[in-house]
Amino acid sequence: MEITHNGITAGISPTLYESLVVFGVIASLLQAQGVGNLEIYTNDLKVFPVAPRDALMTLPAIDPLRSWRLTWVASAKSLTRVSTVNLTNNYFVGSDWPQWQRQLASRILERLIDVPTVSDAASHLNVSKRTLQRDLKQRGMSFSELVGDCRSRVAAMHLMESSLPLAEIGFLCGYSDQSHFTRDFGKRVGITPEKYRAAFGLDQYSGGGSNLNRSQPA
Repeated sequence: MEITHNGITAGISPTLYESLVVFGVIASLLQAQGVGNLEIYTNDLKVFPVAPRDALMTLPAIDPLRSWRLTWVASAKSLTRVSTVNLTNNYFVGSDWPQWQRQLASRILERLIDVPTVSDAASHLNVSKRTLQRDLKQRGMSFSELVGDCRSRVAAMHLMESSLPLAEIGFLCGYSDQSHFTRDFGKRVGITPEKYRAAFGLDQYSGGGSNLNRSQPA
């Protein structure tokens, strides 16, 4: 596939770095669909999966005529996914949360990649920002802690129920990069995403030897 990245404002071209971000997202989406051997080129320079820094420095920072070529092959292995509805339902299993907190968590779960601000969340609940923060504090948490909890729980469900790559799971859960995902998940759950998947993932259930309750991730 050949693509040209155009700016949204007439007369203003995107920069090289803006294009790299855009094509990084496209690469993640394609990989989430199960493509294999994905490579991205600009002219004859390969920039994905590995972008040589020295070679990138030779490219002009702004180039309205730069085209990008994406190549891939169909994957023999389909990637399983997790239902968004199941994610929301499973999140509240065994919870004694009041309705307003369930609504707040549901709102965050819908927008993990672009989490609403405290003000946006308060507006969604028809309360003031101060009221929302006070109510959360009374239950022993802050808005940022609730966001982190949502992200780690959804990530745990993906690790257990899907075969998505770790980088894609991190992206879907709103982590800035895989190292951030690994660090935050390990801090909240106690083990790294890799070890969590090895212990509780799909492969652990293929033999039918475990009776773990998979509806409530740690």
